[in-house]
Amino acid sequence: MALAAREVASHEIAEAATNPIFDPNEAWSSRGDAWDLFGGEVGDRCQDDFMASPPRVTEGGFVFQRSYSNKAAKAGHDPCVPAPASPYFNVKPRDGNNYEMTVGQSLTIPVSAISDAPLSAFKVTAKEATNTFGLGDNVLDVSLSADHLTPGQAGTLTVKLKSRPRRCALVVLESTATTADGTVLHEWPILLSVKK
Repeated sequence: MALAAREVASHEIAEAATNPIFDPNEAWSSRGDAWDLFGGEVGDRCQDDFMASPPRVTEGGFVFQRSYSNKAAKAGHDPCVPAPASPYFNVKPRDGNNYEMTVGQSLTIPVSAISDAPLSAFKVTAKEATNTFGLGDNVLDVSLSADHLTPGQAGTLTVKLKSRPRRCALVVLESTATTADGTVLHEWPILLSVKK
């Protein structure tokens, strides 16, 4: 019980410090970016294994939840800090996380594999997650140009919008590798909206 209370406290204290009065112009917000779908505040974005692997750190015998950092995310590092000792790796879109499309359009999005340290090729996949996040029915065909990428290597994500989404569509890029911490999964969201 005490462990859970400390973890919840670290989550809420970090959010209170960064957002003491809820305001749509928070300093930490990415303002409509795909990352916003993972939660509204710095603790929400890193509260589970979906975004933060691992979601908690232990220091001095205390367990703390990691928190989202705009600075780390923009630099291509683990967006949930403090980062674990093992290298952060992922595949991310080269030109941002938000794209507009028309129904029937295919879009090719350049992606790049990144890592904080030397790492061999890691597994990459792309999946539609529109339905997972309650945004409506899945409406995309998605494919990646490769199933493994080496840090620094480029690839492409091809997305076809088959029908109009209720709100927007979401693709999640997944990167998986075996490190000293075991099998580690990192994800990167891409938001697709319909051109008006």
